[in-house]
Amino acid sequence: MTTVDISELVCPGCGDPVAATPPTGWPRAAGRRPEFSHLDGSVLCLDSRGRVGEPVEAAGERFALTPTAEAALRAAGGSP
Repeated sequence: MTTVDISELVCPGCGDPVAATPPTGWPRAAGRRPEFSHLDGSVLCLDSRGRVGEPVEAAGERFALTPTAEAALRAAGGSP
């Protein structure tokens, strides 16, 4: 069995890092608590069927702004 470092896992919906702790405030009536949450303790993003997502490996992906987004950011006074 291969283990994956938690720092390599992200939320499948938003791509944010995850924590290996259940979400805070999970109601007992909702059933089994998920094993992972966002870093702020919130539930991972729901999938297309409304189920709580499972984290996925980032697999070394690198994200970048598109040229249009970079131009808009610069125009707004920010820097990429």
